[in-house]
Amino acid sequence: EKRQKAAEQEKQVEADSTRIAKEEAETQIIADDAQRDLAKAMPALEAAVDALEKLDKKAIAEVKVFAKPPENVMKTMNAVMTIMEKPATWQQAKLELNDVNFLNRIKNFDK
Repeated sequence: EKRQKAAEQEKQVEADSTRIAKEEAETQIIADDAQRDLAKAMPALEAAVDALEKLDKKAIAEVKVFAKPPENVMKTMNAVMTIMEKPATWQQAKLELNDVNFLNRIKNFDK
């Protein structure tokens, strides 16, 4: 009886080991995919951070005077408003641009 129980436990351990090895391989595939995606995204993030660091009050003043901003300005400000969880409108963007702490908030935003 003890041998039979030991054999059953051994079978269970082998089955668990096989399942765990399969899950480990699947997890590694997911991790590798995520790492590749991250490697693709990092240059864009680094470029965005670099561009953000170059912004100054003069650039903010230049943008906020637009009655109807160019499309790329609008897209950028819509993205900023979305990330800040604000309505993605030019009206809201202008309100934020008028905030004296806006530049500081976007430069220190948790990336």
